Amino acid sequence: FCHDIIIKCLKCGEWNTNFNTSDGSSTATHKLKEVNVRMVAFVRSIGRGHSALQNFSMYLNSSQPMTRKTYSRTLHRIHSASKDIAMESMNAAAKEVRELKTSGMVNDTPTESNAADCTVSLDGSWQHRGHASHHGVVTAISVDTQKCVDAEVLTNICKWCQHWEAKKESVGYEKWKLTHICKINHTGSAEAVGAVRIFSWSEQMRKLRYKQYLGEGDSASFKKVLETKPYGNLEVEKLECVGHIQKRCGTRLRKLKNENKRLKLDDRKGLGGIGRLTDKKIDTLQNYYGFAIRQNPGNLDKMLCDIMAVLPHVGSTDVNPNHGGCPNDSWCKYKLNPEKYRHGLPQAVMDFIQPVFTDLANEDLLRKCLHGKTQNSNETLNKLVWQRCSKEVYVERETIEEAVFSAISF
Repeated sequence: FCHDIIIKCLKCGEWNTNFNTSDGSSTATHKLKEVNVRMVAFVRSIGRGHSALQNFSMYLNSSQPMTRKTYSRTLHRIHSASKDIAMESMNAAAKEVRELKTSGMVNDTPTESNAADCTVSLDGSWQHRGHASHHGVVTAISVDTQKCVDAEVLTNICKWCQHWEAKKESVGYEKWKLTHICKINHTGSAEAVGAVRIFSWSEQMRKLRYKQYLGEGDSASFKKVLETKPYGNLEVEKLECVGHIQKRCGTRLRKLKNENKRLKLDDRKGLGGIGRLTDKKIDTLQNYYGFAIRQNPGNLDKMLCDIMAVLPHVGSTDVNPNHGGCPNDSWCKYKLNPEKYRHGLPQAVMDFIQPVFTDLANEDLLRKCLHGKTQNSNETLNKLVWQRCSKEVYVERETIEEAVFSAISF
């Protein structure tokens, strides 16, 4: 940490000089010192705060860090700088998408009034699980470049408002109210509000129109975006995340198994158990379903064919192998080595789970998966955000914003 050092002459008692152990930062409006700025940035990068600096100093047996007030002032400067860098990063990402989408056109340079159409994946993340979380983050990432083009942090709580709520009759209340900037910036569903905002300003801020929305299931966020009609008569199209659709297969099969634990099938045996529909077999079926989607982007007929080949594959027997519909260069281990392959599920189990695969082979659903993309990029960005912002303690909106800006610029 930076310290002010004063040297005095003990002999004459008059001569003295003082200096700092660190140079000032390049944005030293408030005389912030570079080493202090770097230390604050470091603890924020691991999701910790001023208390962590104090513990760090204690275990090293060194002098105490800057005061909490100086720490807050330093963090404010880091927040401002991180925001500027993140905005530059998102604008550059948007420009890259525009150039990619307009290359080869007659007017291959986008103008102020000519926004490029593109596809983004949107995902929401919360500081705490469930409906108890007061802070949320919504991110938009280009499907074409896998770079973040926009993000919004949402908060529905303000500790200062709560603090002064019981002091409305006090002398200082009106003075506080005049200068207070409330932290609350939304009510209702954070993900829906964030998605609507990101779509509403995309043309003005990013010169992009998010024509296709890659998201999870039949979300409320997408419905809200449709209601607001951000691009007038241009209707936003919904695309499904392949990863979530794949998990839907496993979820349906596990639910079916749990709801029919005591049911006897046509062969007078249960649905689960050894050689039947085990959790491991469900994972295998889920993976086969995912492979059929991922390996056939843009080809609906082939995708359907591969999905409908999954059950005959797992239901084949040594006497009657049924692998004619399995892809030659894909997941079918029988075609790779017939002698070592062990055949799977009994016919009674096959017949019982067939309706699940019939539903998941719906053409309207699979058309939304022809892109073959996932929300993995959003989930990776969310992970970076929560590495920089603790989920264990309450933080202000600015702290989460700094974590988001830092993650985008990472």
